Amino acid sequence: MLEYSSSELMTLINSLNEGIIIINNNYEIINTNNYANEKLNINTSKIPDLWNLLSEKLYNNLISKNFIGEVGPVKLNNTEFVINAYPIMVKDEREGTVLVLSDFNKMKESVIESNRKKDIVTFDDIVGESEALKQARREAIQVADSDASILILGETGTGKEVFARAIHNLSYRKNEVFMAINCGAIPENLIESELFGYEKGSFTGANVTGNPGKFEICKDGTLFLDEIGELPLSMQVKLNRALEEKEILRVGGNNPIKVNPRIISATHCSLASMVENNL
Repeated sequence: MLEYSSSELMTLINSLNEGIIIINNNYEIINTNNYANEKLNINTSKIPDLWNLLSEKLYNNLISKNFIGEVGPVKLNNTEFVINAYPIMVKDEREGTVLVLSDFNKMKESVIESNRKKDIVTFDDIVGESEALKQARREAIQVADSDASILILGETGTGKEVFARAIHNLSYRKNEVFMAINCGAIPENLIESELFGYEKGSFTGANVTGNPGKFEICKDGTLFLDEIGELPLSMQVKLNRALEEKEILRVGGNNPIKVNPRIISATHCSLASMVENNL
């Protein structure tokens, strides 16, 4: 049976800025750290059952994964967490599990902050004298603060991503994640896992804990799909469903994940001609 009486170990666990919940093989809570106690309102004199603490749905989801890998983001006590489950192995025998609860909003903020310093683009950065550019700028400003999906047409190198970033930074989503993905640069067999993520063991070479996709990472931000015309037809159907239903399924997963990114697409192709020619 697991025992955690070391004061040094508890000092280390309590110093973490993430929630720690340690359970045994019967899914009984053995210990929790100060962060988890505070965020989840855990009374250490009367530790609750795990299924009651996490919710029955989340508990069953973790059981289906054999308490290995990642789930989330999930809302617990008004905070969104990404939960990673790590088995505790002693002499090749599993003796329990460590659940690590990471604040999803703080994870997003770190992504935003790292990008913000180098990626802040506003319409003041888009300068030019041609009437076509001025008109494109006016139209982009007009739709920036709406939730409308946007398609930007233009030759390679004309600044389509610059326009996308300026639109994002003028919208109410400016404090959320902006993420760009080049649809033409990703192999066809990987594009679905790149956009929607995957569960552990979904394919050869997959991360053992699974991985969130771009839709999850910027679920309330802006997703810029560059070279959308290069997207395979089969993927277009799944993308359309994600936009209509505002939910996705990870590759190898069974549980829908709610997402709501704003989509800005761009291409140098004539999509109308491609449709006419069944391309």
